[in-house]
Amino acid sequence: MDEYLVDILYEHTIYRRQKDRSFTSTAYANASRAMSKKFGENISKEHIKDRLKTIMQIFNLAYDLVLEADPQKFCLRPIPKFDQLEAIFGKDRATGATAETPKEKKCRWEKSVMKETWTILMNS
Repeated sequence: MDEYLVDILYEHTIYRRQKDRSFTSTAYANASRAMSKKFGENISKEHIKDRLKTIMQIFNLAYDLVLEADPQKFCLRPIPKFDQLEAIFGKDRATGATAETPKEKKCRWEKSVMKETWTILMNS
């Protein structure tokens, strides 16, 4: 069931039916319809969203293990649909590149306030 869901969402990812790296309501509705038709059960958009959250958590764990640990340890058991999952979730991972300490944030805020004050004084 999960593999079929990943296939459907991967197709939506390829054809850019996403808005800001998240799926549109139409994408969830299409996935719900396709899953219900294939498996003969009533699968709602909420079921799809909840299952996607679980799949994302598993993918993030697997992604961290593959990249940070010794990949040779995981050669015995392949991760199904890893490439498709990476296409779906890969850019949603936090890297910390834009993280800042409270001290840096305060300094940035003070500079912006000073700049605004300076602009107001110069335009007066």
